[in-house]
Amino acid sequence: MPDYRVVIIQDRYSGIYSGGDWLAVACATDEFDATQTRLDFILSAGAGPSGSDTDAGRFWLDPPPWISFGNTPDEALSKLRNSLK
Repeated sequence: MPDYRVVIIQDRYSGIYSGGDWLAVACATDEFDATQTRLDFILSAGAGPSGSDTDAGRFWLDPPPWISFGNTPDEALSKLRNSLK
């Protein structure tokens, strides 16, 4: 599997819960748990920011430091860089 250090994707809920249209995920191919990568988790409709309205709302109340959001891809990346300093 390729090693994607940062992946930027559109937010499924267009920023309703996250606060931005775009998500930046650091170390996206790193293991999230024993069955999936961070990116798999983010894209999974079963939980997290792409899950149900309840799941997405809950996730964004206290997101991990390896994900950020922005109104543009560049803003999401910039916020991610700042959060990882």
